[in-house]
Amino acid sequence: MPRDERSCVLCDGGDDEGRILLCDDCNKPVHAHCVGFAGPVEGDWLCGECEDQPADSEGHESEEEEASVAAGA
Repeated sequence: MPRDERSCVLCDGGDDEGRILLCDDCNKPVHAHCVGFAGPVEGDWLCGECEDQPADSEGHESEEEEASVAAGA
C-alpha cells in the first residue's frame, strides 16, 4: 500500500509522525492521535466537521431543506 504523503490538517505533520485517517466524506487527512482516535475503524470514519453536518445520503434533510420547510415553501 503506498504511503499517503499528505499532511495532517490539524498539526501539519506528515504520515511519518503517526497513523493518518482519511475522512470518508471529505477525504481530509488527520493523525489518529490528533483527534484522540485509539481503536480500529469500524465502518465509515468522519472528521469532526463532517460528523457535525446533516447526513443527506441517510435520508435526513439538509440545512437548506429544513430552512425551506421552516419558511413554508
